[in-house]
Amino acid sequence: IADAQAAGSKLVADAGTQAAQIVAEGTSKRNEIVGALEVQRSELQDKVNALAATHADTVSKLKAALDQLGAPATS
Repeated sequence: IADAQAAGSKLVADAGTQAAQIVAEGTSKRNEIVGALEVQRSELQDKVNALAATHADTVSKLKAALDQLGAPATS
C-alpha cells in the first residue's frame, strides 16, 4: 500500500510539473504572438497615418488647383 501511495504521489507530482510546464510554454507562446501582433498593428497604424496625410495633402492641392481655375470648390 505504501509503495502504491508513493507511486501515486509521484504520478500526481509529475503531472503537476508537466501541467505547469505546458502552461508556461503556452503563456510564452501567447506573449510572443501578442508582441508580434502589436508590432504589426503599429506598422499598419503608421501606414494608415501616412495614407491619411497623403489624402489630406491631395485634397488640399486639388482645392488649390480648382481655386486657381476659378471653379467653385466643393466639400
